[in-house]
Order: sequence, then structure tokens, then C-alpha cells
Amino acid sequence: MKKETPFRLTGLLLMTCGLLLITCFELLRQTFNYPDVLRENTGSILEKIAQAGTPGQLMWYGMTLGSVGILFGVLLLHYCLVSFGVRYRVLITGLGLLAGLFNALGYLRWVFLVPALAASYVNPDADPATKEAVSVVFNAFHLYFGFSVGEHLGFLFLGAWGWLLSVALWPLTSFPRWLSWVGGISSAGTILGILEGAGWAAAAPVVEISASVLIVWITLLGGYLLRVKKPVDQAQLTVNNEPSPTASSTERGPDQRSFAADNNPRRNDATFGFYPTKKYLFLKTVFLLFALAPAVPVQAQSEGLLGKRKGPGFAKYEVGINGFRNPSVGLEFRRRRFSVHAGYYPTIISKNEQGKNVTTSFIRTGLSYWFLPIYAKKHEPSSFYVSASYVRGLDRDWKNDGGLLSEAGFRWVIWKGLNLRLGVAVLTSPGRAIKVNPTPGIGWSFFIR
Repeated sequence: MKKETPFRLTGLLLMTCGLLLITCFELLRQTFNYPDVLRENTGSILEKIAQAGTPGQLMWYGMTLGSVGILFGVLLLHYCLVSFGVRYRVLITGLGLLAGLFNALGYLRWVFLVPALAASYVNPDADPATKEAVSVVFNAFHLYFGFSVGEHLGFLFLGAWGWLLSVALWPLTSFPRWLSWVGGISSAGTILGILEGAGWAAAAPVVEISASVLIVWITLLGGYLLRVKKPVDQAQLTVNNEPSPTASSTERGPDQRSFAADNNPRRNDATFGFYPTKKYLFLKTVFLLFALAPAVPVQAQSEGLLGKRKGPGFAKYEVGINGFRNPSVGLEFRRRRFSVHAGYYPTIISKNEQGKNVTTSFIRTGLSYWFLPIYAKKHEPSSFYVSASYVRGLDRDWKNDGGLLSEAGFRWVIWKGLNLRLGVAVLTSPGRAIKVNPTPGIGWSFFIR
């Protein structure tokens, strides 16, 4: 077996599970108003579960499979951490396994137990006593497996795993610094989700956005693991995963750090064997938690987010066909760092007479700015973006009414023109409450250099 194979298997599994979780979460949000539905009364939840039927069960089953897949991904990732020489890999792996287990247990109740309870609750022959008994059973499992196990322990251990893993990736040259930034910040936001149970209402939108970004981060981590080509030769490491003190720089191999050759605490030809001091870890940890941006955009324009340019820069022109709602179902044209877009934009921000969430349609047109490119060797760089758009409603209570949609996010160019996006959009309009939504997207672009 080639040395790269475990890295590729790990990357493929993490990417697959991440995409599965993203897809199922978005479908549940669109059709079931998840996770806001969890804050409604028991009768309303059970009625919506009964209306969702088999498609709803399949979505929850997908969330469960994604969490179980993360368990196996964490086990494979442990091998990668050994090769990278991460000292506290056992702690990272343990936290990851517990996070996957707690989340799987939390989602699993929606696959079999809750649909059965919902069917009994909406049964026309069910008397008030039966409905009350069903409500008691649902609330018991909802409080234990939902709030206690899934939302409290699940968020706590998922956030702790992501945060420690982000710190571990920081000194490794196989991974860009921005990956540690995104992972650390989204993990910290996910941990804050446990404060919702303590009465802090603001934790709800924070954890919804942070957990979504963290799943995207796991997917991106899988993509970078697929690209690892020179893992450490285990024969060159001692039992403690430290390079032999008598070995020369040429004997250490291409993926181990030579301290005598370079005192730079971050970069060398390879840094798999780099073990930071406690002071270094502390300073980086504080920096990772409280800083808001990984690099200065001006520097990124000339060198890129990863330092010296390693591939082609932004194409002079780009024509994009977007198939999902980021920025819209429509077309986009970019010249250098500025682009214009227009198309159909669906989102859930309205309710019907029965109080059920429904999709509201808009026409969206606006301008985007692209920055902090992450250069690839053979294709268009991935990058961050900000945009401002005018939206005009086509139906519901937004018909013929307009608003300003501000958005920030990241676009990942996967292969040739195929790209994925994830952003956070804020919709404002005079006389209306501010709406905040995650904005996933997928599209294909044609680049002209």
C-alpha cells in the first residue's frame, strides 16, 4: 500500500461525510425549518414530523450516517496525525470519537422513534390521554438524547475537537493557515451553543452558523488530505515521534523539520516534525481565538493567503452558471476581482397562515469583490468574497418589496470549473426585522486568461 493511501482514504471519507451533512442539513432547513423547529411546542413538532413522512426520515438518516462516518474519519485521521508528529493526537482522536458518537445518538432518535410517536399523535383515533402519553415520551427523549447528549455534549466535544485540531494544523506546511483560522473560530462558536440552555438566546444563531461552517471546514480538511503526497517515513521517527538528535538534516527526510537549519517557528521545506514550545502554543492559541482575520488583504493581492504564489492567479474573465442559491440560480460575470450576478434567489424567511415556514422567492442582482486567494497549481484559486445585492420579492409578504442583501463567504474551486460556496447573508429592509441565513451554493465557471 502506498504511503499516500491512508491520507486519501481519510480525505475522501471526511469530504463525503461533510457533503452529506451539508446537503441533509440544508434540506431539513428548507422543508422542516430545522433547527428552529426544535424550539416549538411538542404538538407542532410531531405534526411536522408526520407531514414530512419518509423523505424526512431519509434526511435524518443521512445526518446520522454522516455523523457515524465522521467517527471512522477520526480514526483514520489519527494515522495522519501520527505521521505529522502531533503529540496530543490521542486527546484529539478521543474528543472526535465522542463528538461523532454524541451527534449520531442525537440524530438517530429522529429516524425511528420520533416518526413512530408522530404517527400515534396524529392518529384520528388518538384520545387526549394517548396524545399526552406520546408527548411525555417525546419530551423525555428530546431532553435527554436531544438537548443533553446531542446539543450539549455534541456541541461541546465537536467544538473542542475542531479547536484542538486547528491548533495542531497551524505549524504544518501541508495545510494553509486560513484552515486553522476558520476551524478555530467556528469551533469556538460551536462551543458557545451550549449556553443556549443557560438562557442566552443569542447562542442560537451563533451556533447555527458556526456549526455549519465547521462542517464545511471538515470537508475542506478532507480535500487537503487528498493532496498530501509526502507523509513522514515512520522509520525515521523514534517511539516519541521525535527526530533522532544525531541524525543529519539529510537523514531526517523531506517531511521532518531541521531545527539547526532554520529557526523560523513556522516555515521550512517541511515541518511535520516540528513540536512547538508551551509558550508558542499559548501565544498561538490566544491569537487564534481573538483575531478576526488571518491576513491583510493588500498583501494577499500580491502574494496570496499562503505566501508566495504557487499557481495561476485570478483569471482575467470568468463566466459562471450557478445552480443553487449562492449568489442565485442564474449567471455571474467576473473581471479580475469584481463580479456582477443576477438570477432567482429562494430562501425561507416567511410563514403561511398555519405558521409553517415557506419558501420566499426573489430576483437578486448585485456586485461581489474577491480577495485572499488560495492558489492552486493547475486551476483557478479558491478565495473569500463579500457582496452587496438588491433583492425584490416575487411572492408571499415580500411581493414587489425590495431589500439589501449583504453577504460574506468562501468559494472553493474543487476541479476545473466546479465550485462550492458557503456564506452568511444578512437581509435588511425598511420596516422589517433583520434576517440572517446561511447561503450554500454550487456552480460551474468558465475561465478566460
